[in-house]
Amino acid sequence: MDDNLTQRRRVGKVRRPDKACLKALAAEGRRRERLPDHRKRAKAWRAKVPNRPKARPADKPVFFSVPAEYDHSKMPPKFRLRVDDAHYILSLLVEGQQSKHHDHGSYVPLQATLLRKYIAPRHEASVKRMLVREKVIECDGVFRVGKKAMGYRLTEAYTGKLRRIECGSATMANKILEWRRARDAEIDEHEPDGHLFKWLRRLKIDLPRAVHAIRESHVVDDPHLSLNACETIANAEWEYKICKQRRRHTNVTRLDTVARDHLSIDGVPLVNAADIRNSQVVFFAIMLKEARGDALSEDERRFIKRTMKGKIYDDLMALAGWGHDRRRFKSDFFTYVFYADPVKRWNAGHPLTELFARRFPNVYRFILERKRGGHERLPCDMQRAEAEFMIERVCLRLARQHPHVPLITIHDSILTYQRHEELVRRVIMEEFRKKYGIRPAISPPTVTT
Repeated sequence: MDDNLTQRRRVGKVRRPDKACLKALAAEGRRRERLPDHRKRAKAWRAKVPNRPKARPADKPVFFSVPAEYDHSKMPPKFRLRVDDAHYILSLLVEGQQSKHHDHGSYVPLQATLLRKYIAPRHEASVKRMLVREKVIECDGVFRVGKKAMGYRLTEAYTGKLRRIECGSATMANKILEWRRARDAEIDEHEPDGHLFKWLRRLKIDLPRAVHAIRESHVVDDPHLSLNACETIANAEWEYKICKQRRRHTNVTRLDTVARDHLSIDGVPLVNAADIRNSQVVFFAIMLKEARGDALSEDERRFIKRTMKGKIYDDLMALAGWGHDRRRFKSDFFTYVFYADPVKRWNAGHPLTELFARRFPNVYRFILERKRGGHERLPCDMQRAEAEFMIERVCLRLARQHPHVPLITIHDSILTYQRHEELVRRVIMEEFRKKYGIRPAISPPTVTT
């Protein structure tokens, strides 16, 4: 009896819903009845639009460069319909790491606004999470509003050999082609980029010989990236990007030297007509000279003199007992002397850094001064000075005064016909004399085969 009484009392204490609550619940029920599930909504929509037009076929095929080990058929079933979305994201990472080939560990920032131009917003985040979960890519987890997007990179298992896959979505292919046409039109409007891009689009490559040269060479840093660049040139998939340092990055800048020997325009082989010896060091010496003025010390004068003669690498290689591997020495020299963070002891204590500091103490002190506030400032300033001189002075003058001369730029060098070699070299030396009052050394031309 007592239990039943207690139960009745408890029931009696329950507050009944008021009229407003009952009315809201009824409205919610009616709303849910009016909205069927997503399958019924899709079926109803298809019934209303029985002859929905299909996407217009793409004018030309669009290819993605993805890791050869990646197999989308092994991904979770619900993502197999998003194959082109995954391939597009992977191709962006491959392209980003190609532009940073000196540092294979670099994370590539992927902005959501860029991805959502070609991937549906409701799928963009889920596809990235799927690739991370399947250990195809990895994320740095660093995001700053308005400053830095999340960075991604391929995992170790998926770095190396690449393969090209055609985009199966006509909608995505058309969007990419439309963006390329808009980019080409924008480049053509600016001088001298329009002139440079015009000659780039006329470039041809002897693909079998270039591929053979890359595979037989023992000095190619990353043969897979060079092979991929050869295929993009052969298929006329042109790249033309301007980075923050104003450098022009194209298919040719990603090619290794052995593959550049098989380039031609209108059937005529090209000559590396003007390759400034130790180019970035030359522009650093110019910065040093402008900063010190007439107050140059003895070691600074000696450094500038040997740099302008193109002998600075040879001198340091002889002192370090490096041997004849000039390519490896140049890479380590820039890494530890100009590019590295001097605060880290493994950079400051590197044998090349210590040798340079002993040989040119005041020059090294100037390097440390220019790295204050960020060790990346100095290399960026050097690359920007090089790009402004080569593109906005040399190439601009050649485009205006000699528009018939082919120009293919590779940062500090220019490819052209052999009959225009002397003209290009003369213009470069004249511009150096006009702007800086110096005469740097230029490597002898090499004729492509």
